[in-house]
Amino acid sequence: MTSGTYRHYYDQAGNRYSHIIDARRLAPVSHSTVSVTVFHDDLSEADAWSTALLCLGSAAGMDVAKQYGLSVLFIDQHQDTFTEYSSTALQHNRAITLTQPQYP
Repeated sequence: MTSGTYRHYYDQAGNRYSHIIDARRLAPVSHSTVSVTVFHDDLSEADAWSTALLCLGSAAGMDVAKQYGLSVLFIDQHQDTFTEYSSTALQHNRAITLTQPQYP
């Protein structure tokens, strides 16, 4: 299950506003993490985790993923560059293989 800020947002006066609200701040998510994918057998639980981890961002979210043994892929955006971060559980999960797509 994936939650992200990369599709549903709007820009105003140089600021990007996400459709995902961080309940701790009562404001849209505003950090560089733009996507969180959680691999889990229970899709409802995966959906809840992906949104919660997106609100935390990759740094704090990685700590939570490690604490709960979650297989998670975080993607951060810095200008036009995207960086992926895999949780320890995802790196060791042999049932999941991530590959870069090959475009013509």
